[in-house]
Amino acid sequence: MKDTLKILRERFIIKTCKELEFTYDPTQIRANDKGHWWIKVYCDDVRNIRTVMGLTPEPYFGLHLTIGLATHLQLENSKYTRDLCLRYNL
Repeated sequence: MKDTLKILRERFIIKTCKELEFTYDPTQIRANDKGHWWIKVYCDDVRNIRTVMGLTPEPYFGLHLTIGLATHLQLENSKYTRDLCLRYNL
């Protein structure tokens, strides 16, 4: 396991100095009932980096950018907003 982590770190270091550009679709903002909010992103460079690191190009939850996490103080409002978005197909 230690050797695997070393290889992954070395491969990752090669790519960490590169500035990555991505695109996103503002209609693809999503949330769950636990207060997590994210937006789907598209980036071939990230897929290539994942492949070099021995991972699948597409992660289990898809490429995304987390844009918010409601704390316990905002969780009810987050759920309300999410429900409205789902109700009106936003």
